[in-house]
Amino acid sequence: MKSVMLLAALGGLALIHQTEPLAAEATKFVIDPAHSYVKAYVFKGWVNDGDTWDNSGVSWRVDWTLSTFQLTGSFTVETIPSGSSPEWNRLYLVQNEVVTDAPEYASFYLPDFFSVSGESVSYSSHPCFDTGFYAPPGEYWSCSGGQRGISRVDEGTLISGVMVLEGAISDDQNFWGPSSYGIVLPYGTEPDPELAIDYSYVNDLFQYHMVAVSSVPEPEPSLLMLAGVGLLGYVVRRRKFV
Repeated sequence: MKSVMLLAALGGLALIHQTEPLAAEATKFVIDPAHSYVKAYVFKGWVNDGDTWDNSGVSWRVDWTLSTFQLTGSFTVETIPSGSSPEWNRLYLVQNEVVTDAPEYASFYLPDFFSVSGESVSYSSHPCFDTGFYAPPGEYWSCSGGQRGISRVDEGTLISGVMVLEGAISDDQNFWGPSSYGIVLPYGTEPDPELAIDYSYVNDLFQYHMVAVSSVPEPEPSLLMLAGVGLLGYVVRRRKFV
């Protein structure tokens, strides 16, 4: 009877070895919709900027405002250790099931990866950010060169399985908000309410706040098999004494 138990255990361990996953550790995060949102620019109205320089009419300018939209769903990341410090890791996005009702022109999305140092989580589209395994967004001085135009920064924390992130894609060339455009109308005329609005000026611009909680992972196949081996041993022992 002991030989039967030994063979069963060895066979299970051999199978465990063959099925041992080679991929990095994966963690699924579920977004808390009550504390998460996306902000995107929407049309607020037309602003009268007064007479044109040549008094040919009145200048009207589009005014944008930030509106809040829902953010829910889930995403899965794989953890890749830096190899140089247990405090340094990188989270790669391997499954994205994030849902928002923000306008399509805002183009909200999560980065493909995050850098993790201790409890801090960060990402930046700055060219200096990915020069090493970690380059926090605040350390641009460590790399020569600058960036103007559209840029992205995401920063937050990951503590006890709760990830809190704030991020935005903004236009660095305009310090007063998104670019706008205008039209000239004859005196005494106001913009037609049905006039189509050109949203290309606010394409790919958004802000967001996200709170996501890691879900309880399903048991690994190897752990299930170990449980099975233990159960088999229990059954064999029970039969022996029955």
